[in-house]
Amino acid sequence: MDFGVFFCTTKNYKDVLYGVKQAEHYGFKFVGMIDSPYNFMDVYPCLTLAADQTDTIELGPYVTNPLTRHPSVTASTMATLDVISEGRAFLGLGRGDSAVKMLGWRPAKWRDYEPAINNMRAWMRGEPVQVEGAPAPVQLTWSDRDVPINLGCFGPKGAGVAGRLGDIATTECAELGSVKWFHDDVQAAAKAAGRDPVPFEVSIATYVSNDMAKARHMCRWEPEILTNLIWQLMRTYGIDALPESMTRDFEWLAEKEDWWGEHDWSLHAKPDSKHEEIISDEIVDRFCVLGSPQNVIDKLRELEKLGVTRFCAYLVGLEDQDEILEQVRLWGEEIIPEFS
Repeated sequence: MDFGVFFCTTKNYKDVLYGVKQAEHYGFKFVGMIDSPYNFMDVYPCLTLAADQTDTIELGPYVTNPLTRHPSVTASTMATLDVISEGRAFLGLGRGDSAVKMLGWRPAKWRDYEPAINNMRAWMRGEPVQVEGAPAPVQLTWSDRDVPINLGCFGPKGAGVAGRLGDIATTECAELGSVKWFHDDVQAAAKAAGRDPVPFEVSIATYVSNDMAKARHMCRWEPEILTNLIWQLMRTYGIDALPESMTRDFEWLAEKEDWWGEHDWSLHAKPDSKHEEIISDEIVDRFCVLGSPQNVIDKLRELEKLGVTRFCAYLVGLEDQDEILEQVRLWGEEIIPEFS
């Protein structure tokens, strides 16, 4: 299993860069940074600084979307990052959550998402792309990059796109029944498209500590955010079509007319006591990876059995470099070696 780490681009950016360098030292393969420009600083300057201060770790946004940044701009930015990092860039791409919601928008439609992926890949390779309304095909004449695209999925449609088009498929969920559903759909789509199996990743909030109350507090924001995705699946497919382990204790979502609009996105990736209002300890444990090093190892083993080959540890809400170092060190010394 390959391991990555995720940071939010807070104003204490030097702490974030410190965390990236420590992650490289302790054996993490990749690092993602949040693209949520209203809650955090812009991701790309931070990624550029990280690329300049590291040597081996792969870097990318986790995740950007095709709405708040035009696909041609994202393609140019990622190809530039790939040049600066000497081939270590990857593009983490999703339909859009907090970045679009804070503008009052809805996520990208799947029918628009797929051509955006194809166009970005072509642009990064330097191929011309015909854009509606443009007087001539648009081309990044300087670019010749083949940047891997990591596609986020949470449901059958996303899994289908990731299986057909993704270099890597990732889901922001460690609930075992949901992971099995998503993984199997991704691989079925890949097989139907005549592709080899797609590497499958779980990326989720994590906190390593024997203090379970602290660990749960640091991770509780994650399943609270996921209520939006679960609600959308309920509206699309009906609650009975979803894994029971996903919807357990979330049955109340089925009665919501517009949870996407009602939900408070300003607390995205921010540990806060407000999350306790709807997220129990059992839900946190089910959806996240947390607790003692052995608890974390045991959960990762269960994910590995389901076909998960990559894991990205979301380190969110850490207060200073000492806490960053301790979390990264615990992963590097006590957890990652168990999967080498």
